[in-house]
Amino acid sequence: MQLSIAKLVTVLVVVLLAVTVITTGVGLLAVNTNHRALETQHEAEARDHAHSVATAIGHQLRFYQGILQLIASKPEVGNLLEFSDETDIFKWSLSVAQLLPGSFGTALADTRGVVIGNPMALRIGPACMADMEASVNGGSGRYPVLHTNVPGFEHFDLIAPV
Repeated sequence: MQLSIAKLVTVLVVVLLAVTVITTGVGLLAVNTNHRALETQHEAEARDHAHSVATAIGHQLRFYQGILQLIASKPEVGNLLEFSDETDIFKWSLSVAQLLPGSFGTALADTRGVVIGNPMALRIGPACMADMEASVNGGSGRYPVLHTNVPGFEHFDLIAPV
């Protein structure tokens, strides 16, 4: 049986097309598999990074909460609240804010949770004041509260009883 040149060329073209389709399919499958593996790896790295950042933030919050509790436990602070006027308390709050790197503001509040002094001058916003009032009235749920309502001034509120 002899094949004509036309039939031979047709068979070779079909074989060549089949080989091309198969190798292209295998190549695409390999690329897809590698893409998924890289995507999974990037997701795992992002998850690990987010966990590390969250852990670091948690450590920093515990550190600042410890400092805050040490300050609040000092007898001088209780005496300041009990015997000083609003001006002295305001000045004390400003001086403490300068001692805490990265803090936006500090304030002392009365037994109702109302800030003593000018809240805006102390850099205590409405959401922060609401947190202090809620803290005095039995808490507001999750602590510390994250405030994100003012872009560029996202922060946590830390509160300690005096």
